Amino acid sequence: MSLELYDWQQEYLNNTPQNLIITADLGSGKSALSLRHYDKHNPNGRLLIVCPASKRDSKDWEREIARFLDYTPDFAVMSYEGMAKHYADYENDPTLTIIADECHMLAQPTTKRSKAFLRIARGAGQWILLSGTPTPNSWRSAATYAILTGLSR
Repeated sequence: MSLELYDWQQEYLNNTPQNLIITADLGSGKSALSLRHYDKHNPNGRLLIVCPASKRDSKDWEREIARFLDYTPDFAVMSYEGMAKHYADYENDPTLTIIADECHMLAQPTTKRSKAFLRIARGAGQWILLSGTPTPNSWRSAATYAILTGLSR
């Protein structure tokens, strides 16, 4: 049996669109929210979690999946650098959900990792961005988010 969400977390999920940016403080449950959001919209789809290499190596995401899902999805956890190298394996897959943990690492739309993420996300069935600091330098850091959501090209 997976862990239950807090009432405020469940209420939040009940009122969110399929594609989502979750910005919240450290320890507020962004990972749990993203996994339950995936489960709500795409439970039979592939799951790609992109995060800093240190988080990939810590196996935190594997533990979170075991805690918050009642099943083990077809998933991969990779670093942003790995995604930039292997993005072609995930392009144009409407069954895919991509979660970008620490998504402020995508703040500059001209970097290889941001370009790779945008290529994957545009063909994916769902994308979820997570960050406690979504615009670390200034509002200019939000350029990738604007492109992804269609507010800008």
